[in-house]
Amino acid sequence: MRATPHTRTAMHYAHVSDSVVESMLVMLVGLIVLYVGFAVYLRWKHGPAPKRKTDEGRKRHPKTSRRKR
Repeated sequence: MRATPHTRTAMHYAHVSDSVVESMLVMLVGLIVLYVGFAVYLRWKHGPAPKRKTDEGRKRHPKTSRRKR
């Protein structure tokens, strides 16, 4: 690809105007912020996720991968 004035963005998007690329980046950042905010809201509303009992779970369900080999 030849060097164009749009080299500050990715070379693959050289044919796309900078405003479109910037708007896409803004939308992507906005989606990430919304996702993180929603996760924090659910965690605050319903409380933290319940912790699993590690020791009891391992004893009840032994690994069978050793027998198959």
